[in-house]
Amino acid sequence: MHPILRIVFVFVVAVLGNLAFQILFMLLLPDAVPALLSYFAALGCAILAARLAWVKTASPIRGVLAYILVGAIATGAVGFAIGFFGPMIVVPESNQGPLLGILYTGPLGFVLGAVGGGIYGVTRGRR
Repeated sequence: MHPILRIVFVFVVAVLGNLAFQILFMLLLPDAVPALLSYFAALGCAILAARLAWVKTASPIRGVLAYILVGAIATGAVGFAIGFFGPMIVVPESNQGPLLGILYTGPLGFVLGAVGGGIYGVTRGRR
């Protein structure tokens, strides 16, 4: 994987992982647990996820299927995050904002990323 793309991918994994683990810990841990402890636990989990992403992207991607999977997961995650959190930021009083990411932008980003990864993998294999 290209070094700049690898750094961006690991950064996205760290940020989204931190956010996901914070929400998970906020929902699962009792109220007696201090918020700061929950934050640092989520940060530790996000660092571990980012380290795993860094290690797994060190080897070169082989085959068109790998390009399809990486494109689909990366683009789907970004599409989901934009569709899920964007409406909450733009229109906070709307209660159906997160559905945009769950039903539309996440799956659409997944499909478009898979198509783009497949096209990139096929054209790269011809070189």
